[in-house]
Amino acid sequence: MVVGTTKIRVARKCYRCDERGHPIMLSENYEYMYGLFETWTTYRTCVPCLNVRNAHMGCWVYGRVWEDIRECLGDEVVPEFMTKDEYNKIAEQEGRN
Repeated sequence: MVVGTTKIRVARKCYRCDERGHPIMLSENYEYMYGLFETWTTYRTCVPCLNVRNAHMGCWVYGRVWEDIRECLGDEVVPEFMTKDEYNKIAEQEGRN
């Protein structure tokens, strides 16, 4: 990111987490990032994904945290807030399974 801002917001409407597609419901906290990469871009990250990212990743690419976690920690790491089926669905969407 060349320039931008990141902050925790409260959802005033429903969004989707850009990491795993999980819904961010009305009044839930989420991380909002708006910045200039190649173009001006917005990312929204739900709190569970944010917590996993902060706990396990020193650096990451927005929208690819789960791929980065699997590369660094292995395919058997399943966060406590996800079922194995949810985790595998993300892997399938990324073309990993």
